[in-house]
Amino acid sequence: MTNREFTLRAPIRTFFFTCLMLVGGLITRAACAADIVDSAGRHVQPPASIRKILPAGPPADALLFALSPDLLAGLVEPFAGLKASAAPAAYRGLPKTPRITGKPDETAIEALKALHPDLIVDYGDVNADFAALADKMSETLRAPYLLLDGRIEQTPRIARMLGAAMGRETRGEEIASAIEDALAILAPLSSLAETDRISAYYARGADGLQAIRAKSSLSEALTFAGARNVTPAGRGAFVTRTLAEIAEAKPDIVIVADGAAAAPDSALRRALPASTRFFVDQGAPFSWIENPPSINRVIGALALAGVLYQTRAPDARARARKLAETLYHGETSSAGLVEIR
Repeated sequence: MTNREFTLRAPIRTFFFTCLMLVGGLITRAACAADIVDSAGRHVQPPASIRKILPAGPPADALLFALSPDLLAGLVEPFAGLKASAAPAAYRGLPKTPRITGKPDETAIEALKALHPDLIVDYGDVNADFAALADKMSETLRAPYLLLDGRIEQTPRIARMLGAAMGRETRGEEIASAIEDALAILAPLSSLAETDRISAYYARGADGLQAIRAKSSLSEALTFAGARNVTPAGRGAFVTRTLAEIAEAKPDIVIVADGAAAAPDSALRRALPASTRFFVDQGAPFSWIENPPSINRVIGALALAGVLYQTRAPDARARARKLAETLYHGETSSAGLVEIR
């Protein structure tokens, strides 16, 4: 070997071995890692060592809990009641953290600074406003901030991306593969024409009148399950409906977040024909249909598909429970979608 050959090859060989020698504190992972381009097109450098991750809002709660509950600084919406009892015991007491996407005040910002997060993750809608917020809060909290697309069809890609950013590639791949399997089951239903879909109404509130608009992120589980949301699309995710409007829409199935709305003597129930089926979303530790609008919606889509299309998706409800166990780290006590007769 000539001196010239050695001169050319030595730097390459040195770099190669340097990148391999991650053990013993000789070099950090960041020295070899490339920037991650998030869903807003922002270049973000994950830290070499991640000990604490901060969710920016409730959708990130569910995504990060599925990927790495041991790294969570806390939850924007902590577990309580039945939802707490359905979570693994080690994580039931995760503390409340201020919501970054809720325009935190100075007190909240100081509380966020005190957490010293290594990485901040926002999951959901991606637009210029959220990108600007990510840049601002990344600078304020001195931590990299990933803004990730929350659409259901993007979930496998996001799980792999975030798993790689966190050094949890194996877990990211496990989640991505499970979601891909679920989406394959749902594909024939999610592609149904509007006229071929079973009509459904979904709402929050004790009276069941805080409806979720069609084509919003909160309605995606219905869309993927082959349902036609009878609440018209429009500005925002929620709209208050009257009993007369709901009766006129004639939904075949009603799903509510609050069991009071499905009670036998409820005004909503009396306004609809006796043949209307009523279900309550009792999913836990995160609701299955839309609260929060996160990775949990895939569970809800499977469960609802099993309700609506028992012949076309005969094992969808069992697959929903299996997916819940995969995402929530073991057997779950969640009742899921419960029919109220």
